[in-house]
Amino acid sequence: MNYAIQEEITEASVIFNAEGKKNTEYAIFTVFVLFFFIVAALMEKYKPLLGHHTGATVVFGIVWSFGFYYIYGNDPERID
Repeated sequence: MNYAIQEEITEASVIFNAEGKKNTEYAIFTVFVLFFFIVAALMEKYKPLLGHHTGATVVFGIVWSFGFYYIYGNDPERID
């Protein structure tokens, strides 16, 4: 393969990975915001004796982080 073509493919994949990572961050943020508002609405409707929607969102974030760490570990190559 021609060196120029290989370099072009490499540059395109770097741009795609950066854009894909950015889109993933927006998707995760959207999931957390939706979770926050849905839990807030459910707590407003059912009025539980214990708990708060912020606490539920924090616990959901901790569980999400453990899952992410379990899948990807601490290897920066797999995360990027």
